[in-house]
Amino acid sequence: MARSGLFDILLTNSLTLAARMRSLPPASYTSASADPLSVLGIKHPFQVPLYLPEAIEDYRSPIDDFSRLVRGRKTIVTGRIQNLPRTNFYGGAPKTKLRIVDRHGEMISTTVFGDSRAFMEALGPGPEVYLEGTVSDWGGHLVLNNPSPIPPALIGRIVPIYRGAGQGLSSDKIRELVHERLPETIPLAANWIRARLRLGDTPSVAECLMPNGATIE
Repeated sequence: MARSGLFDILLTNSLTLAARMRSLPPASYTSASADPLSVLGIKHPFQVPLYLPEAIEDYRSPIDDFSRLVRGRKTIVTGRIQNLPRTNFYGGAPKTKLRIVDRHGEMISTTVFGDSRAFMEALGPGPEVYLEGTVSDWGGHLVLNNPSPIPPALIGRIVPIYRGAGQGLSSDKIRELVHERLPETIPLAANWIRARLRLGDTPSVAECLMPNGATIE
């Protein structure tokens, strides 16, 4: 999903704010240097909400009617696995083929290359599965290219996508750590932004973060 203009504005202003964090008195905030997020450069709790994702994915509307699929478009499809997945080890890398059937019995096929165990585990226990990929035709049949499993728990949500950082910090793990800290860190970030806005040098941040009378939080 492409970034919106608002997301780009938020990212620009967040980077501007982050660049000024070094000027804060050390005693103003509790250090979070022992936290796993310190690998990302997050040293204080108030910095957590200011660490923005590199993309936003919209998982609210998976398609369960394959007649609505648009060729060449990245899409999330949902349905039931029709066949028992079978892996072919001939001709190079292992290939596991899946056939997904929608609520009307329409089918789309996809292929997982390499070790498919993590892929299959990420699909969840079923019976419904969710896959993201690019739709195409092959021999008159629907095909989902470059499939990625979407965990069922993320369906129905707008999901931030963070860049993995190594050291056990995958994109999913970073999202989990950031999300669980937001309730307690958003007020800290809001107070820090308010303190900076009193200087009168960041009016664009106020305009961006407080549309239609909303608060910074």
